[in-house]
Amino acid sequence: MSVTHRQSCRVLLILLFFLPPLVDKTPSLWAEEAAVFIFNHQGGQVFRDRDLQEIITDIMKMAFSAVDMRIDNIIATTALSLDSARLVAYCGDAGVRWAIIAATRYENDTLFWQFAVYDSEARMFRAYDFSSAHTLAGISALEAVSSSVGTVARHWYSALTPKTFDGKPAVTGPQKFISKSEEARVLYGSSEGGFIEAGIVEGGGLTAEFVPFPAGLPVFGTIIKEHYYPESFSLPKGVTESPKKLPPLQKKTRHSGAFNYFLRNNGRSGVPGIDAEYRFHILPDRLFLQLDWAVWNGPLEAPEPEEGEDPVSEDAVFRQEYRFAVALYLQPRNAARFRITAGSAVSYMNPSDSDGMFLVEPFWGGLEYHLARVAFKAEVRYPISIALNLPVFGVSFFAGVMLKW
Repeated sequence: MSVTHRQSCRVLLILLFFLPPLVDKTPSLWAEEAAVFIFNHQGGQVFRDRDLQEIITDIMKMAFSAVDMRIDNIIATTALSLDSARLVAYCGDAGVRWAIIAATRYENDTLFWQFAVYDSEARMFRAYDFSSAHTLAGISALEAVSSSVGTVARHWYSALTPKTFDGKPAVTGPQKFISKSEEARVLYGSSEGGFIEAGIVEGGGLTAEFVPFPAGLPVFGTIIKEHYYPESFSLPKGVTESPKKLPPLQKKTRHSGAFNYFLRNNGRSGVPGIDAEYRFHILPDRLFLQLDWAVWNGPLEAPEPEEGEDPVSEDAVFRQEYRFAVALYLQPRNAARFRITAGSAVSYMNPSDSDGMFLVEPFWGGLEYHLARVAFKAEVRYPISIALNLPVFGVSFFAGVMLKW
């Protein structure tokens, strides 16, 4: 622990030594329980630390008084740097149950803050709020700060008071979530009260910050992660003891590669081959360019002979095809699991025993099923020879596996 931390803890413990008399003289909603108010401010000269502490202390008193909680037994302390986790641990060791934390930071004409109430007995936050506001000589942010403190006070009061919502009691514990989307942010809330951050997924899940939602009523939420599409979820029965499994997030695709197995129609039957493709998504999961390289070995049917001419047959020949395509995803949602592709293409086929030929595909389409980083696909292509008197093609079928990044 640093010198600053040790000094802060000593100040806190000295204050706590004189705390019982204050509690005895000033009855509160829970007269047998003590609280400590921890204040920390970093950066900026719009507020002096002492002035800002006094302002927020006064706001705290007004907000907590509004929910019938006396603030007289809350002690304020300040330092250049506070380790809140260690300080609330000291509170628990010293018999102080409630740690009310106010952390503020001033940067680039903006005041950032976090207000929280920590229950050292249950080792969890009972209420919290964090936000920011632009400042003008330190005045314009105060209304937003006051609203934020009021929100925390109401949540704390609701969490510890037998309160009902239209006849429904408040839930008594937090919601647990299961998710494979590591480092994703989870927001949840009611349709009336808006959303707050439940927490961040770590180690396959999270225990959400406690909010006193009405028991038995639906709770809605969303999962957010950078470079992924957000997903919504709901708790139809509200917060329960059963963990909620969250839907997996779909990554925003910029590049993808696939390997395909195909049956190339030679006019009468299918000739097997393999195809490698690369896609560049101009618009992620919506518009893309595609390059293909395909190889196969087989004959092609020649055009019908004119009257009096003998039919021409061809032996199996090794062939390569180089293809360029442009296509769209047609599904309504970019992050949908099932997707439909449609596009056009041009290609150049190079047989090993003769000159090459150009082909066009006015239309090709496919169906795909997408997971977070892998997709399974099936396509139908119908190449047409540009020149006359060249081999006849029919509908070809492709199936493959795609990797996305």
